[in-house]
Amino acid sequence: MVNRLTIGVTSYNKSKYIKDCLESIPDWVDVIIVDDSSTDNTVDIIEQYYDYNIIKLPINKNVSFCRNLIIDKCNTEYLIFLDGDDILMIDQIRTIIQTFDKNIYIFPYYVSYPEQNKFFKYSNIRNDIRNINCILASMIFNVEFIKKNKILFDTNLQNLEDFDFILQCLTFDKPNYIKDLYICNYRKFSDGKRLKNSFKIKTIIRDKYLK
Repeated sequence: MVNRLTIGVTSYNKSKYIKDCLESIPDWVDVIIVDDSSTDNTVDIIEQYYDYNIIKLPINKNVSFCRNLIIDKCNTEYLIFLDGDDILMIDQIRTIIQTFDKNIYIFPYYVSYPEQNKFFKYSNIRNDIRNINCILASMIFNVEFIKKNKILFDTNLQNLEDFDFILQCLTFDKPNYIKDLYICNYRKFSDGKRLKNSFKIKTIIRDKYLK
C-alpha cells in the first residue's frame, strides 16, 4: 500500500509525554518531528527509542514556525498535526484514507485529564467558520491544497495559531465530518498553558475571516 499520510509532530520540553505520543503512531505513516530547541531531554528520548529523523531547531522559534516547516517538508498527500503530548487513535484510518479525495476532514476526538483520571468523548462537531469547534489534531489536511492556497500558521500569533490556521482553510473549502471514528486523545495537563480571554481572542480571529 502506498503511504498517503504524514504525522507532523511538534515538540518543546515534552519529555514527560513524548513517548506516549510517538508510541501511538503506526508504522505505516511517514513522520516528521520538529523540536523547537527543547531544554529538557525530549530529543534524547526520541533518539534513544525511535528511528525518526528529527529537525532540531538551534533556537526557539514557536509552534507556528515548526508547523510551517512540517508543511514545507511533507511529501505525502495528507497530513495530521500533533503536539508532543497528544495521542493518536487512527488504526481504522489505514483503510478509509485510501478513499480520501477531499481537502479537509474532521473527526470526533477524546479529551482527557490524566491527572484527574477523567476522559470524555467529544463528537458535537460544528464545522462552519462561524461556529467551528474542532481541534487541530482531530483534522486531516490535503497537503497540495494547503500549499496551493499558501495557507500557513501565523508566526506573529502567540496563542490560538491553530484556530487561525483552521479558519484559513475553511475560507477555501468546506470540511468533511466523519462521524464515529475518534482520531486522537487530546490530553490536558496541569503544566500546560492556559489562555485567558480565549473566547474574546477567538472572536477577534473569527471576525477577520467573516468579513
